[in-house]
Amino acid sequence: MASIPYYSSLEEKRPLFANGNEKSFVIDTEEDFDSLLLDLRCFYESHCPVDSIYRGVNNAKFKLYNSAQRHWIRYDLGSKGITYYDFLDNLLKSAKSIPVINHVFNRYGYHEKKSDLPILALLQHYGAPTPCIDWAYTINSAAYFAIFNQECSYTNSIDDYVSIYRIDKYKHRGELLNSKDWNNGVDLKSFLLLGDLDEHANFCYYLSDYEPNGFSLDSVNDQYPNSCLQIQNGLIQTSIFNQNIIPQDGILVFNPFEDKCLEDMFNIRIYDEGANIDLDPFYCFNIHRRLASHINNVLLAPKHINDDFMFPNMNMIISEIKTRAKIEQ
Repeated sequence: MASIPYYSSLEEKRPLFANGNEKSFVIDTEEDFDSLLLDLRCFYESHCPVDSIYRGVNNAKFKLYNSAQRHWIRYDLGSKGITYYDFLDNLLKSAKSIPVINHVFNRYGYHEKKSDLPILALLQHYGAPTPCIDWAYTINSAAYFAIFNQECSYTNSIDDYVSIYRIDKYKHRGELLNSKDWNNGVDLKSFLLLGDLDEHANFCYYLSDYEPNGFSLDSVNDQYPNSCLQIQNGLIQTSIFNQNIIPQDGILVFNPFEDKCLEDMFNIRIYDEGANIDLDPFYCFNIHRRLASHINNVLLAPKHINDDFMFPNMNMIISEIKTRAKIEQ
């Protein structure tokens, strides 16, 4: 079994991120976190709610590989005569062989290849390896996943830090595209062929139900007059048969490559020969684990963000409703 590449130190991470030389790159105190949170809230309030996305990771050493990449690398599938497309196509075919999956997507009129990306979005949130990686439109969701099941620690190695990442999507309009804008949604093979280029290629796209087709800076005020996230009309990609993605304010970033982590693709100098899209480095905030309880107290608990909220179980929710309504069970 092969090992997945990771960062050996915070210093190794610094050059890849927009704030690598800034104080915000390492957060060690409650005061520093509160200052960061204030800056992020001010940023959020002054922008459209879909302008930026966040991701929380519970160990700062992990590179941003998606689950399909991790599985591909860990089991060295490339050496076994399997192509990356065949690996993922087999996953999709297996999903489509499940009667209830077919039933649901047929009801939406998602026949044949049109269902590829929505099925991948469903599989992503229930534990299957996919070429998608979870992000969120809010810092709250990212913080939850960063401190999920954390234990207090008091050393200063990279293992004692969690990370919250931020991509400012508005800076990449025309480069970082919604899959809806690619021929109104495409099949898996079309997306993976984008990655079947030379070593300097760096394509990626995102899947979202919070943004309409043709989302543009000029129409922000019309689409979000109250600065409130809303599921938009049109092609549904991520929320079909999926109870998790809405409470998590989720958006999925689709990486078509089998072995390139996301942060590398946002460093254009790595692909300075033949590079095809111009993606600038994004932000990384590395936060010490000992701040987990503080983060929960100031950010998550006031909004009731916990396991039950982020991973809703409808049977338990209905039972709670009946209890509150004093209906005998």
